[in-house]
Amino acid sequence: FLDMGVYAPLCPEDKKEEPVFFVKNFIHSYVCEEWTFDADVKGEVFDITDDFTGDAHDVARSHIHAYVNECGSDEVPSVRAEHDPCGHVHYLLGIADNPKKSLVL
Repeated sequence: FLDMGVYAPLCPEDKKEEPVFFVKNFIHSYVCEEWTFDADVKGEVFDITDDFTGDAHDVARSHIHAYVNECGSDEVPSVRAEHDPCGHVHYLLGIADNPKKSLVL
């Protein structure tokens, strides 16, 4: 797999406690959850959305990772997310060998 770099956190404010994120996500009609990953610490999440709008914040929009789409369960993902040893979420580009599912790039 090719490491495409860090998805989150992009700035210190991206790491939030789950209860704080749940309230923010509710206020923004559950739009924020589209941009969130579990953090390396239980009970925390990485949230790359703006606190006022609920959309991806300016720093996130300036990185290619914000524009990578996820695929459905019947497709083989060509990009996956994993935590590095420091706890940051990275996007990895590559193909797992699975002939029973279709590949989407």
